[in-house]
Amino acid sequence: MKWRPFRYKGDFFDLSHLNPCDFTYIQPGKGESPKRYSVKVKYSLHCFTRKLEESDEKDLYYSDSRETRSFDFKRYKLSFKLPDIIASLGERECYHTTHNSFFTIEITDTEGQKVDYEIYFDIKKTNKQLQMYINSAYPRDLDRINNRSKKKKIRFYVILYNVLHNKKIRRPH
Repeated sequence: MKWRPFRYKGDFFDLSHLNPCDFTYIQPGKGESPKRYSVKVKYSLHCFTRKLEESDEKDLYYSDSRETRSFDFKRYKLSFKLPDIIASLGERECYHTTHNSFFTIEITDTEGQKVDYEIYFDIKKTNKQLQMYINSAYPRDLDRINNRSKKKKIRFYVILYNVLHNKKIRRPH
């Protein structure tokens, strides 16, 4: 699915940086040749929208085939960092969630402020190809900082290898 641009009060917000794309991850080999993983990446509208609130203007509504949400300018601005963050997952720490998906945290400097930018994703194998779906990406607000899952690390290449080879990923307790 390609995202259509968003228009608000005469301004145009391009979303093409969140269109589906392919990444190749190369896991360095230990005494053997590196492993290559080709992954199709798709982004959800949760990367640039938020839950609707009664006070939202209808002009802020953005819909896909499943839901309508409110365009979020802060999420939108941060979403430009997503392709680079996703490309570098092999060098980042990833964590389990309680919903059988994973997340990574990017500490980002936005307008002089440090924020926790949480990126939630799952990886599945379809027709011998790996697909990553970015479920959501948003700055964690301080009111909900304690709602975060306990962080149990998992290496990104472990996720890719296990999904590709139909191996179960053990969730920590």
